[in-house]
Amino acid sequence: MVNLHLEALDWIESLTLHACVVAVGCVLVFRGRITETALGAVVVISGLCIWTQHVAVFGSIVLMFVSSSVFTRLGTEKKSKLHNVRPEDAKRSWVQAICNLGPACAAVAVNAVVPNDYAEVAAFASIAAANADTWSSELGVLSRKQPRFILSRRVVHPGISGGVTAFGMLAACAGAVAIAGVYALTHADMFGTWCIALAGVAGSVFDSILGEKYQAGFRREGHASELFEHGNHLQKGYTWMTNDVVNGITTSSIAIASWCVCWISDTVI
Repeated sequence: MVNLHLEALDWIESLTLHACVVAVGCVLVFRGRITETALGAVVVISGLCIWTQHVAVFGSIVLMFVSSSVFTRLGTEKKSKLHNVRPEDAKRSWVQAICNLGPACAAVAVNAVVPNDYAEVAAFASIAAANADTWSSELGVLSRKQPRFILSRRVVHPGISGGVTAFGMLAACAGAVAIAGVYALTHADMFGTWCIALAGVAGSVFDSILGEKYQAGFRREGHASELFEHGNHLQKGYTWMTNDVVNGITTSSIAIASWCVCWISDTVI
């Protein structure tokens, strides 16, 4: 694995970049796009990447955040009619930030203490999985085809976790490739690039399977929902297995799996 090593930022450049992140975050809080606690999580996550000189990882996080914000606005009329979405859920919370980006940050922290290429690939792979799932969710729900569960092939309502469409899977592949592209631009490492792209797609599939088999699913007045609120009856999965928990398990698993694959490729193969 060959790292092209972006030129290190000095403390003024790092401080300026981090200040820009904080300023943009404050604007998003003011406009109601993210919560105050989510801003705190973003500040910590971006600060870790910037001050440990993981600028490429930071760039992939920015790509994920900006693209997800844009795609969230697409098809708002159709999305507003879904029974498992509340208006306040449009805000990014700190739980979402940690579950989606926490494993990547852990890999960055490890790489800062004990520099190694495996940790950086793991960070990118984790983000690729999160981005693939986000693009699949935000764009797949706009498909004209009814989604189906992967394992049982049962048709489900749009927006229900675990349900996939061909269009949604294409979006997942594009989301994974986008993050792998950021890695490819900053690293002369074809194996790592392919590993990240495939890990992102695999993460999206794994997330859908967890959503089908174990994520909490409720029913109220004949409508399927994933909202744990009064009047909803548990139909499948576990009450504590929310979408955020599923995302956290997926991104963590992908980070660990990618790390292991890179280690095996260097030491065994």
